[in-house]
Amino acid sequence: MKIFRLLAASLLVAVCAEFSSCSNDEEDTPIEPQNPKEYIVSIGYAGEFDITEKPLSKLKTNDLYGIQVYSKPNTDTGSQDYKYYALGLFNDGSEMNIKLLDGYKYKIVATIVKDGDSKLYKPISSPFSAHNGISINKFQYTSNNYFNGLDRGLSRVSSGSVMSHPNLDRYYGELIDYIPQENGHVNINMKRTAFGIKIITKNFTQGTIIMKTTNTSQIWLQYPQNEFEDMFTLDYCSNAYYDTEYQETEEASILWRKDDGVEVSFGTKSIPCKRNTQTIITVNISENPNNYGMGLTIIDEPMIIGDYITFE
Repeated sequence: MKIFRLLAASLLVAVCAEFSSCSNDEEDTPIEPQNPKEYIVSIGYAGEFDITEKPLSKLKTNDLYGIQVYSKPNTDTGSQDYKYYALGLFNDGSEMNIKLLDGYKYKIVATIVKDGDSKLYKPISSPFSAHNGISINKFQYTSNNYFNGLDRGLSRVSSGSVMSHPNLDRYYGELIDYIPQENGHVNINMKRTAFGIKIITKNFTQGTIIMKTTNTSQIWLQYPQNEFEDMFTLDYCSNAYYDTEYQETEEASILWRKDDGVEVSFGTKSIPCKRNTQTIITVNISENPNNYGMGLTIIDEPMIIGDYITFE
């Protein structure tokens, strides 16, 4: 009989302990609002990219806007992570209105590819590659679909090539812990996460100059074209967003192919790829073959003139 009483007491203690454990777990889990109120919130952009002052009817462009939205209950519990809530791909600013729920707070990640409708491969993939595909100018409310690389530079351009430094002008921004309200409008602070390259030639009178890099497409200048200028996306957009002095590096080699087929190498140099800054590369072709070269100079002024590199 004593053995039976001991077993019963042990079982009762175990049940109470398990119940207590379950109760603690429930207290740590935020309670999601039941039938929450909905708010319609318009999304705009500020910072280094601003479209908020333009009439909505004029916002349809070739630019592409990718938006990923996350949510979590608006409670005092700080341990819960954000979860996927909605995503959308847009080329029309008047359609960027999202339905947000009362009792939650939100994280919004956005990126903009200038002239992306023309410069990206069709059908659209990276950087707007979504797990289950994506339609245009409409938010999809789901926790099962999401963009795979909004924070990376990796993109498939119109030629079909995939590069981590594609020739795309790119902007990136984040907004964290946004709480919606009636007739709300939210501006996402955007920063340019791209760098510029400009090539200037001297004494270029024939043939073709070719610049090859590790992570961008080849650049060709065929005489009489004597200059080149374009924008390129940085590989880690989120890093560039939080660090205004952020930069990466490209290894660039210059080759001059004469009209008679003879090729002259100008060597290889490291090209600094600094956020919102243009690097100027000068290719100097001298009558003396011993003086051929490439030079680089850097001026740290945002997107006006950056580094200068000279090949001579």
